Amino acid sequence: MIERTGRLRGLAALAARAYPLKSGYLRVSRLKPLRAMTRRPEVAVARLRNGSRLVVRADDVIGRAILYLGDYDPKITWICRRLLRPGDVLLDVGANMGVVSVFASPLVGTSGHVHAFEPQPELVDTLERSLVLNGMSNVTVHPVALSDLDGNLPLSEVPGNLGRATLEPPDADHEVTGCTVPVHRADRYLDELSVGSVRLLKLDVEDHEEAFLRGAEGYLRTAMPSAIVFESHGNSSFYDRPPVQILGRLGYTFFQIPKALFRIRLTPVPRSGPPAPGFDYVAISPGAPDVRHALGCS
Repeated sequence: MIERTGRLRGLAALAARAYPLKSGYLRVSRLKPLRAMTRRPEVAVARLRNGSRLVVRADDVIGRAILYLGDYDPKITWICRRLLRPGDVLLDVGANMGVVSVFASPLVGTSGHVHAFEPQPELVDTLERSLVLNGMSNVTVHPVALSDLDGNLPLSEVPGNLGRATLEPPDADHEVTGCTVPVHRADRYLDELSVGSVRLLKLDVEDHEEAFLRGAEGYLRTAMPSAIVFESHGNSSFYDRPPVQILGRLGYTFFQIPKALFRIRLTPVPRSGPPAPGFDYVAISPGAPDVRHALGCS
């Protein structure tokens, strides 16, 4: 039965990787036939679209997407391909299973480095196993959360979606697990790393972005990453959101990564009116015109 399930998964992955659109990977992973083949808790080895391998939780919605489609958000890996070069540094804050860190490792090469920050012990374990599996020595895993304080905070989870675990007050979908994770003030922690010039900061911390940016603001003033890719949700005007205001004070300009069918294009975020549907954005440093060019920003 296990062997048969493995063959079916292989066929399903071949079919799923023919999916032509640049959005909707998580929606595909929720299809009933794919869920049926990954119902029980287990880890599996997925192959990313660049050939790297990733250890994933197969019963998790993100892990399932990676297992069958080789990615879970092509918009973010597109940013990595466009921006990262040998010798660059990537800060992956909220690394989850590590798809961005592992995808970026060959892009920055042996002269570059990836720093992956992930406080969930289970995901730290799978990410470290992935690095061993790929023989990657240019990725450092930091089993901590970065915030505006030092200490420990409770972590709340959503069953079946480890990517929605949060340090913020839980909503109705979350379960309070009783687990606490180590938290460090971002500016002090990053200063001590002495990582040098940062090409890209990927920030995905489930509504903890404001706390991270408050804690990192001093660091960002002196070591401004060329680009920051982040999520932003909410009903308020985009420029009224606290994370955006923090980055705006630092001089960043903002572009949205809209949901895409066949081609990814960044669009400036308008000063008035609501942004287009979607919640992925790129903030570009005023000192990085090459980033604007690489991403096709006007």
